[in-house]
Amino acid sequence: MDRVWRVVLSSVCGCVILFAAASVGAAPRLAVVIVVDQMRADYLTRLESEYTGGLNRLVKGGVRFTEAHHDHAVTVTSVGHAAIATGCFPGRHGIVGNSWFDRRSGRVVTSWGDSAAPVVGSTVGEGVSPAALLRPTLGEWLKEQSPSSRVFAISGKNYAAAMMGGHHPDGVWWYDHRTGNFITSTYYLTQVPDWVEAFNRSEAKDHYYRKGWERGWPEASYSSAHSDSFPSENDGIDITFPHHFDTTSRTPDSSYYGALRVTPFSDELLIDFAAALVRDEQLGTDTVPDLLWISCSATDMIGHAFGPDSREMVDNLLRLDGTIGGFLGFLDGTVGADNYVVVLASDHGVMPFPEDLARQGIMGQRVSRVEYRRIIDSVVAGTAEALGIGEPLIEARVNGIVLDTGAALTRGIAPEDLRQAVAADLRRVPFIDEVMTYDELFAPRAVVRGYRDVYRRSFCPDRAPDLALRLVEYTLIDDGGHGTTHGSPYDHDTHVPLLFFGQGVLGGQVIATPVRTVDIAPTLAAMIGIKAPEGIDGSVLTEVLAK
Repeated sequence: MDRVWRVVLSSVCGCVILFAAASVGAAPRLAVVIVVDQMRADYLTRLESEYTGGLNRLVKGGVRFTEAHHDHAVTVTSVGHAAIATGCFPGRHGIVGNSWFDRRSGRVVTSWGDSAAPVVGSTVGEGVSPAALLRPTLGEWLKEQSPSSRVFAISGKNYAAAMMGGHHPDGVWWYDHRTGNFITSTYYLTQVPDWVEAFNRSEAKDHYYRKGWERGWPEASYSSAHSDSFPSENDGIDITFPHHFDTTSRTPDSSYYGALRVTPFSDELLIDFAAALVRDEQLGTDTVPDLLWISCSATDMIGHAFGPDSREMVDNLLRLDGTIGGFLGFLDGTVGADNYVVVLASDHGVMPFPEDLARQGIMGQRVSRVEYRRIIDSVVAGTAEALGIGEPLIEARVNGIVLDTGAALTRGIAPEDLRQAVAADLRRVPFIDEVMTYDELFAPRAVVRGYRDVYRRSFCPDRAPDLALRLVEYTLIDDGGHGTTHGSPYDHDTHVPLLFFGQGVLGGQVIATPVRTVDIAPTLAAMIGIKAPEGIDGSVLTEVLAK
């Protein structure tokens, strides 16, 4: 393909980014990135013999990286989506959590919150924009170099959609759990298009109201899961198939639309919306490549409630296999089987239930969030008393602690000395494995210790805690003795699937070379004929590209 190169300068947060921009030629006409929220890498291998739909097609006909990892420590939704979309670690893209303490405002801020961008399509909900994202996304690289290309992002979560869409998309949509509609914010659009209105008015979101969630496969298909009615699941009560919706209101309401998120049907609805978007926005209909981001949120919601080893998770993954298969078939018929490329990845994994680990002879533990905060409060207060200062604790999170260093300065104690003193005492807490101070993370000659590098990559200096904490592996901080979560630098949270499929892909490969999720954006950029900017952390995975 002939390319005419031109220089484009883009200023992001005061940094000049140099693009070598190409006049984009023919194909692929459409690039689709499917991020399955909370999908662990072993979900592909564990059920590989059961998959007959889209996951089977992607595995058999694409390139599969078996050792793909997020190479940062804080493995949560906003962080992972931003890393995939920008090709940068959190230390560059600036999204250091789903939320964090902002020292300038003195309050906790979210990765997506923006009061200047109220929602459109609903009367309630926090404003949404990518204002906190510090780096351009793949979609921005594409539109910079191919202005007529179109970029959309959709998700079951507003923050996943905002991170993927970046700063200049053509549309970003997410599921509203109050109404069952897909909504946006004024950052993107001021009026809902007719096709979105039509979809929201259709019966698509109410289709599952009376059916509920039944087990869809024979007993043998669930052999890799623990028993049904596992007591640590969900709320400890609704833990057995089938799971019915509360239909006492006799008509779908906010309770139903909220509950729909914790079923595979929310992804079915999202993919139906994706098909309507491709059709009505006419994506992939010309020789200029378009980009569609899809973040499927059901696996995350089900994983938090029922865990990775539940029958509900097995059922969800088998249904997702069929849902993705249907969407690939739709793309075959609308865009053309030889005219699109698909990437499947995940933003993070999830920790097994400690109770499941115990059955394997592995020690895990639950620590209630209340108890966690009580212990942290006590330790920090004891350190402060020993130093002769007032209470310096501002924010205590699982991954980090923010201190009021001004309280120490008034007593002539340097911030770094306060951090070191608190860190020394916290290291005695049994469920804390490592404490890294701000100075150890960012000092030019900091000593490399343990997981320091992945934590350093997880924070930018002005959004970092005073103390970064790494808990003992398989320590679960929870709210009520049920469910599970993620957020650690351990394999169960960092190891995710990565598949490339479609036009321009040298299919049929299984590659065990370690790769990183920040490699996705530059690789896909190369596939659609554009250049990634200088200064990103990812590299092109040349094994994907057909010779």
